[in-house]
Amino acid sequence: MTFSYENYLGESITFQQVDLLDDYNKNYYDDNSLLRKIEHYEKKLITSYTYYLNSNEILSMVLEEYKNENIDIITRSYFGSYRIEESKDYEKSVLKFYSRKLYASNNNLICEQEFNISDLTVVPAKTEKYLYVADEELCALGFEYTEDGLVNYIWGQWVENTDKRWTGGIYTAEIFRYFPTLFTDYPYYSDFEFLPGKSV
Repeated sequence: MTFSYENYLGESITFQQVDLLDDYNKNYYDDNSLLRKIEHYEKKLITSYTYYLNSNEILSMVLEEYKNENIDIITRSYFGSYRIEESKDYEKSVLKFYSRKLYASNNNLICEQEFNISDLTVVPAKTEKYLYVADEELCALGFEYTEDGLVNYIWGQWVENTDKRWTGGIYTAEIFRYFPTLFTDYPYYSDFEFLPGKSV
């Protein structure tokens, strides 16, 4: 196992620089250079962990090992060329937060959702999607949804190129005025469904 260090901005730092900082992360990698664990330090003390669960590991065993800690356990899986990361935050083995993210093959974040902790169902209004187009590094559009799972409003670079740039977003009633073929061209973004071409 190898490791590296990052400052609170996620920038790589050296072991010598760690001594000058109070807050930093220590990242652990397996033999295939895959990130396995992160120790989060504040005032030079470990305050929490991020743990990437392998397919051959059992969640309950990891929770037992970290039962007195704050830990975010992330499970990776794949849907075609997309990577899915499910994140479960525990405080002393009690689930406090549950979310999932969908990444494209180029590592762009496409969708992120939160779950209701009481019944583990997706909260549509806490879903965001991000549209990237070829040759553009920044997100062209971001989408936020209503409790019914329909688009509430959009924001992003394309909105910045309209007269709505001062408001920061375009609500549903006006989307077709500015982008008449948006959901024909990009049907995945018309509702809160997580996987392209598949129900949640």
